[in-house]
Amino acid sequence: MTSIKKIYYRQKEFQKLLDNDSETQEYVNKNLLALTSEIGEVADETDWKAWKRNEEDKEAFREEVADCFLFVLNLVQATDVDLNEFLVEVDEKQQKNLDRFTDEDTFEQSDLESFI
Repeated sequence: MTSIKKIYYRQKEFQKLLDNDSETQEYVNKNLLALTSEIGEVADETDWKAWKRNEEDKEAFREEVADCFLFVLNLVQATDVDLNEFLVEVDEKQQKNLDRFTDEDTFEQSDLESFI
């Protein structure tokens, strides 16, 4: 299995190869615009239009979601936060969201079995 760490650092190197400076507002703005565009492409790969009946292409859908993920990684890198610190923030946010929908204060690891 590919790790998030490998993907994160490979994306960081790719941005350097493109000579992109993640510390500029222009970089953030371009990535936000690109992410917005990619989200539209994800929507285009779904059958959400009642007047347009076409088969969903799951491979194309996953590819567009992957593009979104890469632009999100670019934005994370623009915050100049360590990957592990960011993953802790994501974990805490996810726990907060889960806690809103559970009776317990903490969503337990054993509860994940119902999602797998």
